Amino acid sequence: MAAGSSLCDVTSSGFRLNYGGVFVSGFARRRLREYVNSFVSRTKTCGELRSAHIGQEVTLCGWIQYQRQGKFVVLRDFQGLTQIVIPQDEAASHVKKTLCDTPVESVVRVTGMVVSRPPGQANPNMPTGDIEVKVETAEVLNSCKKLPFEMKDFTKVAISLLFLLMHNLLQGPLGILALSTLDIHAMGGNSLERSLC
Repeated sequence: MAAGSSLCDVTSSGFRLNYGGVFVSGFARRRLREYVNSFVSRTKTCGELRSAHIGQEVTLCGWIQYQRQGKFVVLRDFQGLTQIVIPQDEAASHVKKTLCDTPVESVVRVTGMVVSRPPGQANPNMPTGDIEVKVETAEVLNSCKKLPFEMKDFTKVAISLLFLLMHNLLQGPLGILALSTLDIHAMGGNSLERSLC
């Protein structure tokens, strides 16, 4: 192996890593890691919170899945769902206004305390069903326009609307399922196939 072509060189000032022919010193690597991590503002993901996290302050980022009666928001990310409790006191009215006025599928960042759900309100169907987060601060990172239908109810939508908005549907979490459902119906020879001809 030629000099300088190894993945790691030991020098008098420590070691350097070779990234694609460019050597990055330990100091530069730490600064790069700090710069990149400054954009990661969450402390946990929505799907990883459990009873062991009760009492911890967490910051979560995700999409608003559901809003319930101005008291709860279900937040979704790539790991799962977490129920967020909206404060009802006057001192936190700005947090309540932020979360209640933000459309579903908008991206928000919330910070709050992980607490146990009240007795009898645990949801055994959710991995995070034993806990909820009492939100203290909330920030809208990206607001979503009002969708013409809810993503969870896409099967109840008229097929003409699905075709009109196909580009949006394919970007959602159920896009593959929607395509496979349309393919199955088309191969079955029902009215969808006749409407496409």
